[in-house]
Amino acid sequence: MERFFLFLATLFVVSFLIYGVFISPEAGQLEPDLELMQRLPKSEPDNEWFKETVLSSSVPVLVDFKADWCGPCRALHKVIDEVAKTYAGEIRIVQVDVDEHNDLAYFYHADAIPMVLMFRNGKPVDGFRGLVSATELDGFVRRNLSAPEEDDSTNSTEEVRSEAEAEEIPESVEVTAEQSST
Repeated sequence: MERFFLFLATLFVVSFLIYGVFISPEAGQLEPDLELMQRLPKSEPDNEWFKETVLSSSVPVLVDFKADWCGPCRALHKVIDEVAKTYAGEIRIVQVDVDEHNDLAYFYHADAIPMVLMFRNGKPVDGFRGLVSATELDGFVRRNLSAPEEDDSTNSTEEVRSEAEAEEIPESVEVTAEQSST
């Protein structure tokens, strides 16, 4: 009887993997979290560090809401580092520790972590919750870099790169709460 349940569990796992990797047309694609985006406020937070670092940035900013004690957050950080190398100079990466900046976590409804938001022109334009693969994160960043700007000042990827170089942004910027207190 025990072997039968082991067989069923193995069959379930294998069929799930086959469906998720080979059959599913959405494999490797991360869909926009519309519920999350609808919950986000239209106003700005009361945090000066966040305003200067994220909302005033001339390049898109990927904000990772995380905590040091969160295992999936640590795993996602490795994925973000891997993908950041691909988009060096095109985006800014900012980590927000929800324990140190609980005002921002509350403001942006980061009630489940890890949570990632992409900001363009000072506004959140896309986001997701949970651990994702490098392929999914790459697609998320690519989709948000290629999406048309919402206002009249549409920037091409080349213009964003030149703005990043003009601001002398290092290839991968990581701003943490510890660095922001200086």
